[in-house]
Amino acid sequence: MGSKPSKPNGLDSKLVQSILITYLPPEQVDEILGDAMGKPKIHASKHNLKPTKLSADNRDHNDVSQCCLVTSPLLGSRGGEGSGIKVRMVRFGVRSHGRGQPSRGPGYDSACTWFEAIILRPNQPEPSEGVRSNKMVDSFLEHTEKESVLPPSEKIEEFGFTYGASPLGGDSAKWMLQRNSIASDTPMDHEIIWTKGGAFGDAGSGGGSGFIAALQEHDRVAVIARAQVCAGSGDSSGSVAALQEGDKVAVARAQNYVKSIWVDIYYD
Repeated sequence: MGSKPSKPNGLDSKLVQSILITYLPPEQVDEILGDAMGKPKIHASKHNLKPTKLSADNRDHNDVSQCCLVTSPLLGSRGGEGSGIKVRMVRFGVRSHGRGQPSRGPGYDSACTWFEAIILRPNQPEPSEGVRSNKMVDSFLEHTEKESVLPPSEKIEEFGFTYGASPLGGDSAKWMLQRNSIASDTPMDHEIIWTKGGAFGDAGSGGGSGFIAALQEHDRVAVIARAQVCAGSGDSSGSVAALQEGDKVAVARAQNYVKSIWVDIYYD
């Protein structure tokens, strides 16, 4: 018998992409890579998101968060309890830009707007996606949109979830996914790939350490948009968060403009 064809990993995808993009339009490259990597087990996407702007300021909302996308639950091939899953790769896509950040030239290191990935783990796993679980997700999404903050760990259970943490330990219930380029008015597309063997992404992307290993059956992957007024916002010296104008403090803002988000999850 012949051996089973190997499945491309994240590095394969990035290498082939870098070659093809010099000869073909991006849409055709994406189509070719999609065919080679196979059909994802789970796909979730949102485009032209509303509201498209997440805004932090140095008055009442210095650090804000909003959940933009939640996938369907990870279920085994047979569904139901104990069927088991083995995730080999998660691909994320983000189209966005950030404004109102320190003017320190192009780059990502000091960006005050970014995205994170989290794992939503239901308190009571269900055999399949149903009315109850959909209502749990809707309630969670509505809370982050209204309050501009994620529920803390001690409150998330009120929404029927806990946060999945990395088996590597540490403060890793949130994974840095992608930073926006500093103070850019042009939306940029970023693709991030996390696998069991490593991470592959564009400038400003996160490493996803422990993310794949943390995923369990019934989990959902969520993408969080973040904005925070960093030290130096509105000030070229980079030393304070706001400018003094006489007796008044000028408003400093960090704004995350989210255009599109998608997530593909591949099983072994």
